[in-house]
Amino acid sequence: MHHEQAGQSDISIDMRFLQWDDEHEASREFTLRIPLLCVLGLAFYFGWIFCLFWSPVLLPSAAVGDFEAHAIRTVMTVAMFVAYVAFGLFARFFASRRGELLLRLTSLLCCPFGCAVAVLPPAGDLALPALLWCASGVGSSALLLVWSKKLVILNRKQIIFSASGAFLGGSLLLLTMSFLPTGVAALIVSSLPVVSVLLAWLVLSPSVTFAPSDEDGAGFTLSGREDPIACAGLDEAPPEPSGPADGNEADGTDRFSFMRTVLLAFAYSVGIGFVGSSATVHAYYPYAVYVIAAANALAAVFTVLFLVRKSRDIALILTEVFLPIMLVCIFVFSFASYVGQLACLFAMFALLACHDIVDIASVSKSFRLFDENYVKTFAVGRTLNGLGCTLGWIVGTVMCFAFPGDPLGRMFICFALVVLLVVATSFAVFHPGPLSYVREVRLEAERSARSIALEAGAGRALELSTRIVAGRYDLTPRQAEVLYCLAQGRNAGYIAEKFTISAHTAKSHIYNIYNKLGVHSQQELLDIVESEGVPEGPQTVLDVH
Repeated sequence: MHHEQAGQSDISIDMRFLQWDDEHEASREFTLRIPLLCVLGLAFYFGWIFCLFWSPVLLPSAAVGDFEAHAIRTVMTVAMFVAYVAFGLFARFFASRRGELLLRLTSLLCCPFGCAVAVLPPAGDLALPALLWCASGVGSSALLLVWSKKLVILNRKQIIFSASGAFLGGSLLLLTMSFLPTGVAALIVSSLPVVSVLLAWLVLSPSVTFAPSDEDGAGFTLSGREDPIACAGLDEAPPEPSGPADGNEADGTDRFSFMRTVLLAFAYSVGIGFVGSSATVHAYYPYAVYVIAAANALAAVFTVLFLVRKSRDIALILTEVFLPIMLVCIFVFSFASYVGQLACLFAMFALLACHDIVDIASVSKSFRLFDENYVKTFAVGRTLNGLGCTLGWIVGTVMCFAFPGDPLGRMFICFALVVLLVVATSFAVFHPGPLSYVREVRLEAERSARSIALEAGAGRALELSTRIVAGRYDLTPRQAEVLYCLAQGRNAGYIAEKFTISAHTAKSHIYNIYNKLGVHSQQELLDIVESEGVPEGPQTVLDVH
């Protein structure tokens, strides 16, 4: 265990995983650095969100009525959507120090308001509960943006593991709250976002700054210097991709479509709104809470055991495999028995939770690939998430309360929802939008600029760093030379031409270097080179700076 040095104050631990390498037809070991405080803080955030949406403790239907509880939660989802729009419009301000402070204060002050409804006396007027839950919705949106500053620092696998661990922790919190008295549970739940903000305050070191540029973007700096990894967009892409990246042809470039990400986010958000609305009908309590907690926990474990090891685009896997299963579950839900409906809810929650974890990682990746303000990236990425959740919640509410005993009406609603999701995801997959080309061109320009900068002045420092790393990890002289090229952002084709070797030999050198350094991507290799060689494996001494 050790303390992060690269612009972070998080305590981390290294974990080892095995990943199958298709090119060499063998498994290889890689080390993943887990930011513990980030996982803990996100767990409190997700625990708060889960309780807000799914727990009957915060909004007891016995006090406000079943339909009224659904209406109040609908108002809350609208507030979350409007908050993301507002944060995105004023992203430049919220990325500044004063804006960050306002986001944290908004989270601290607004999130706990929703819990007050649990202890209010029953009343016929729903204006006050709706207002309190609107405040909680705004606070929830602000709290995610608070953590987004930490998330964009991490690489893709770190984000996936952190979000998965947070989902598991949030599920345990949701389950625990169902066994506590209403007043005690409301008090504990109201403290979750407060603790999450305090952990974020601790984790986000002052050495990490985001300086707004002249074009509403934000330059990414670590300890007062520009981060070449973030600017170059080198996230998790290997030196030479062996397959399509994000559904595009593999031609040596790293393409990424932000439009595809937000459209897929909209599709799964419609699904989760529908499922959540159906699961929170009074007839399903208390079994629905157990089903939701178990499904989210299963999704967290599956994501770590399967998706973290996958080098292929995981968003595409989710679209190809998970979405068809979810659509079948939605349709079956309309006419299944009570037990069958609970089984459908379990399957859909598990699938949609996986999508939510991947969406957070995809939005973080888009920040690196496009010169955008990090607040704007997350706000835009989650705006359609809030809109889709609202739409799905309304559809589920209509189905549960307008057609409670009409199987044909319920089937018609589910069929219409399936058609909507198929259209949205098909458009996202087959028509990713014009941003793909723009981001590809900008990414290539950033890589070229990075190479010029290294050759102009920073080459000597980089060469020294690679020598230190080569000595610590016992690299051969040729491997040290290849490592220097990789640190410059070069690929296998360039290395083969430079040293007059075959492409296969160049890839073998890269593969051996990755194994010795215990990394699985060029991003992590660059992290090690920039820190002048972090010792491999978990540390037993906590080094606090």
